[in-house]
Amino acid sequence: MMLRNKNAEILELSHKNYRKNNDITLLTTKLSCWEKNNNRNISRGRVRFHEIEEGGNVVQWASEDFKYFVDYYELRDFDFVNHLHTDFNDLSSRYKFFLIMEHLGKSETEIMRIMCICLTSIRSIRSRIRQKARGKDKNFKKRMLSLF
Repeated sequence: MMLRNKNAEILELSHKNYRKNNDITLLTTKLSCWEKNNNRNISRGRVRFHEIEEGGNVVQWASEDFKYFVDYYELRDFDFVNHLHTDFNDLSSRYKFFLIMEHLGKSETEIMRIMCICLTSIRSIRSRIRQKARGKDKNFKKRMLSLF
């Protein structure tokens, strides 16, 4: 009787181990796919970054291109992009792109050319970004206002 119970436990553990190995294999496959996609996205972002550096604009960019750009820039300046993720409520990739342009020291005229927008649009973007600043720290909001 005891031998049968132990054999049953061994068999059950074997099945659990088999399932865990399958889970590990599945997770490894998913991670590999994610890494390939992430590398592809970063590569696309790098291309977009260099387009802007070489005097290009975003007129033909799709919304994903702004995301790729931000993902790539995160490798160049993690602290700044992390600040955008943590200190703002749901900023779009386009608004993050705008803030990165300002962070890179681009003038309003350069940003207008790069983003193909007018001065009124810049003011509107700044206003919307200010509204998305997290309101927990009054000093943070003052610092944000001083940037604009």
